[in-house]
Amino acid sequence: MNLILTVLMLAAAPARGQERSTDTFVHLTSSQWLTMDPANASDAVSSILIGNVYESLVAFNGLDPRDGFKPFLASQVPTRENGLLAEDRRTYVFPIRKGVRFHDGGELTADDVRYSLLRYMLMDADGGPAALLLKPVLGVYGTRDSGGRIKVDFAQAAAAVQSDRDRVIIHLKEPDAAFLSLLASLPIVVSKAWARAHGEWDGTEETWKAMNNRAPQKSWLDEHMDGTGPFRLEKLDREGEEIVLARHEGYWRKPAALSRVVFKVAPSSEMRLFMLETGDADAAYLEDSYRDYLRGLKGVRVVEGTAERKLGETLFFTFKVDPAGNELLGSGTLDGSGIPPDFFSDLDVRRGFAYAFDYGRYLKDALGGRGVRTSGPFPPALVAPGPAVYSHDPQKAETAFRKAFGGAVWEKGFVLQIPSSANDELERSAAEIMKASLEKLNPKFKVRLFPMQNREFFRQLELKRLPFYVAYYYADYPDPHSFAFGMLHSQGYFPRYQGYASARADELVESAAKSPSPAERLALYRRLDALAAAEVPQIYTYAPRTFSVFRSEVKGFDAKGNENDLGFNGFPYFYSYSKTAR
Repeated sequence: MNLILTVLMLAAAPARGQERSTDTFVHLTSSQWLTMDPANASDAVSSILIGNVYESLVAFNGLDPRDGFKPFLASQVPTRENGLLAEDRRTYVFPIRKGVRFHDGGELTADDVRYSLLRYMLMDADGGPAALLLKPVLGVYGTRDSGGRIKVDFAQAAAAVQSDRDRVIIHLKEPDAAFLSLLASLPIVVSKAWARAHGEWDGTEETWKAMNNRAPQKSWLDEHMDGTGPFRLEKLDREGEEIVLARHEGYWRKPAALSRVVFKVAPSSEMRLFMLETGDADAAYLEDSYRDYLRGLKGVRVVEGTAERKLGETLFFTFKVDPAGNELLGSGTLDGSGIPPDFFSDLDVRRGFAYAFDYGRYLKDALGGRGVRTSGPFPPALVAPGPAVYSHDPQKAETAFRKAFGGAVWEKGFVLQIPSSANDELERSAAEIMKASLEKLNPKFKVRLFPMQNREFFRQLELKRLPFYVAYYYADYPDPHSFAFGMLHSQGYFPRYQGYASARADELVESAAKSPSPAERLALYRRLDALAAAEVPQIYTYAPRTFSVFRSEVKGFDAKGNENDLGFNGFPYFYSYSKTAR
């Protein structure tokens, strides 16, 4: 490691003078953001940037979602007691805070909030997050039918989200127990006038269809930002993989302590470590394998997190892969040289993989023994895990594989490519352990690792061209419904592209969302756990015991807030940070 770091010194040296400033903060990440448009973002890196520039209507009182909510861009949180939440729990009224200004100087209005909510739902790009609002507000998961034709009535959407002077009124299709958690996790409020001035949707019924399902890169907001948050976009360098955020001097709260945040992509772990050690970076994403080394590093502070809020690496099956020119299928048949497009539609194949994976080795080698085994698609903070149904059991794996495809899988073998993020060590480790486990089980099982850059990885995933892959799911908002929907509902992000659809899973997810009873919701999530174990749409591993690493001069990293749902996921909210001189 030291030899590599020494070689890298010349590459890092030019940045050193600036980063020693007490009011400039340098944060290193391993992957590039996918978009800066709050109506299209769903990846972690984009969410960090957006959550520091844009803001939500309400915010969480703390890291525990049970602590309730506080006003943010809304001046009050709707409750039955203050009359802003209807008795039937379907109508919410949000008085909009006065005196809030966008980064371009315009004053926030209720019409800006209404426009932003409608835009989030109606733009609805493939793979985007629009379903999060569409379902509670309009009762649909998308604006288009299976043939791509518009099925949403604009008048219905306009009636569901209204502005009345300084108030925004939202009418839900049905009660939703997690609706305030969702809104507290959506920093999406943009300036309507600014967006319109740059060719975005003008807010009218006549033009919205032309904007529906556009490629995110065609939006002005993909590379430009105008929010109300503590930082504004100052510089974007996509080629150099760097973004500079500057303090918003007209911020409605006290201005941030930091004047600038330099958000830089450094794909190499060694580079991130070196820049942190030399002080050229103030914080960096680093994998668990560096944790013990970092603890002994002078001038660096390791902040231990918990295993409760993360689901951890998950292994996904695609039930019917697009075969057209798809090299990941090899021969495309079960002849020992590839796999057929429907390989993972066989339950015994999925069970064989679930029993073959060496969970203990993954915990030891990838997580350093720090993690909590998950039994289903929920992190322990939201639904305490029950006993795991699947463990590393070569005997049961062999039994399942001998049954799969009438015995042909075991007799003929297969060649499988496993894609994972090129810049994520935990995903690579899971892929490597799956490879070793399968090849040890049967010499006819041959596995190739296929690292991919994030943008291409998600593009191929959404084209249904990845037969089997490793990915990480972050909470869209800190409620079990986020995981239940995203992992098991047929219209959730991963099931939609996996081709997994279970009427029973859909029914359980939707029933839990509507129930006002925490005990009833928990019982339904337990049943979803059992259903996932029976149908094996994914393989769950461990909720990792996370950590963050900062230079010792950094203050405020231990803030307990959860603005824009950054805190729950362990993402940085730079407003709380400051630096002291060395």
